[in-house]
Amino acid sequence: MFTRVVAAFFSAVISTAALAGSVSDLSVCGSAQQQKKFEEGIAACTRALNAPRINASDQAFLYQRRGRLFFAQRKYDEAIADFSEVIRLKPGFAENYAERAYAYSGSGESDRALADLDEAVRLDPANLRVRVQRGYMRLAANQPERALTDFEALIKAQPTNAEALAGRASVYFGMAKTEEAMADLEEAVRRNPGSRSALNARGRGRMQAGRYAEAIADFDTIVRDNPDDPIGYNSRCDALALAGRLQEALSDCDKALSIRPDYVAALDSRGVVHLNLGQYQSAIEDYDAALRLAPRFALSLYGRGVAKIKSGDATGNADIAEAIRIEPRVEARMARYGVTP
Repeated sequence: MFTRVVAAFFSAVISTAALAGSVSDLSVCGSAQQQKKFEEGIAACTRALNAPRINASDQAFLYQRRGRLFFAQRKYDEAIADFSEVIRLKPGFAENYAERAYAYSGSGESDRALADLDEAVRLDPANLRVRVQRGYMRLAANQPERALTDFEALIKAQPTNAEALAGRASVYFGMAKTEEAMADLEEAVRRNPGSRSALNARGRGRMQAGRYAEAIADFDTIVRDNPDDPIGYNSRCDALALAGRLQEALSDCDKALSIRPDYVAALDSRGVVHLNLGQYQSAIEDYDAALRLAPRFALSLYGRGVAKIKSGDATGNADIAEAIRIEPRVEARMARYGVTP
């Protein structure tokens, strides 16, 4: 009798301690992304998932949070596996398919990403965020007509949606409808005064239209109002490079990377600037850094290939061929910046 009582007591103590540990891990797992404690968060999520008697709802929460942490670290295969578990546990939610679509896109599986977004839209046709995501992914997959369908549906439902207006403008640019594209971007800024994303989209559109001084003015405003945000500096770096002001461009790219050293777009932009300055080894180093973070980034693959060729390394041809395979339009996009083999 005494032995059974003691055994029951210690079993209760152990169970209580395990429960306390799992509750603590659940909390750390849930807050890790906001606090940018990715490895600590992944470890806490994993411990909580391995705890005894965890219910399905908590399992789904933990897989989702761990998947987001893996995604933030660009560990796309692990993120896909976790988001797949969330879908298995909660199959009827559009957002779960949308999150897995992002991970598929990061791993270069655009067909699977689009299939997930189609399912997300089927589950929740009124979800505007998912429709925006699918529109941009269709655009990236060289499906401009289908992208346009999404953007126009969004604008009809929410005329002030800056992302949808900017997306439709991108389609119009591809159709050589520059006036219509710029009208959408002006409308996005008018309807969203003070919006950084709307102003950045208009600046990018002005760049595409060759209106570099106006583009730089938009990015000046972003930098003035958001001095600790790297996006404005990177966009202005691109515009200054197109305007031939390479040293100023380099300074802006450096500033963007001082704020966020793992900013792939800024590493790529600085690679372009170094290339145009004839600093080929520095360009290769920037592209290498970008490709370590995003191995299938076509712009950086193409740029690195050009930098290698110009520095006498014929292996650059393989980089260029792979970049064109990933994104057929990359050659034309890079030519705008003066980047040609």
